[in-house]
Amino acid sequence: MEDKREEDQHQQQQENKKEMISDIVELTNGPIDILAATQRTVRDETGAVSTFIGTTRNHFQGKQVLRLEYEAYEPMALSEMRSICAKLRLQFGSYDQTERGLADIVLIHRIGEVPVSEASVFVAVSSVHRSESLQACALAIDLIKESVPVWKKEFYVDGSSSWKENCECSLSRSSSSSSHSHNHDH
Repeated sequence: MEDKREEDQHQQQQENKKEMISDIVELTNGPIDILAATQRTVRDETGAVSTFIGTTRNHFQGKQVLRLEYEAYEPMALSEMRSICAKLRLQFGSYDQTERGLADIVLIHRIGEVPVSEASVFVAVSSVHRSESLQACALAIDLIKESVPVWKKEFYVDGSSSWKENCECSLSRSSSSSSHSHNHDH
């Protein structure tokens, strides 16, 4: 009887873990609330939350940048962001399967106007141990740069502007004649 009770408790704990993990992907027109987004990954069971915040810098190749504007093919961007979460879980495992996997993943990309010093992309990953969350966070931003259909235009102090190409993006390589190129040069 005692063994059955322990087995039931273990099974309930496994079910609770499955309910706890989440993959959150968002595109937003407004500022990214970094604290609130990070809090979505903090839990008692995990010992690590790793984050990456890509911000708009005030210069690029000797030109002073005023702001960036991002455009996205939203359905495909969200789908690709969900695919990135799945790839991370495939590589690092999920906390519901093992004590070493990833718990929560948050990927947020801003679209529209992003002034200098504001966040344009945010990644947070929680795990029991730091190694998985640090590696998964780095891989996540690399995969976002490679595959999410978001395009960036820089606006400069001199009144000019330029769509920026991201050489890492497979979409840019396959459609170099496109009027928009993909870039997340944070």
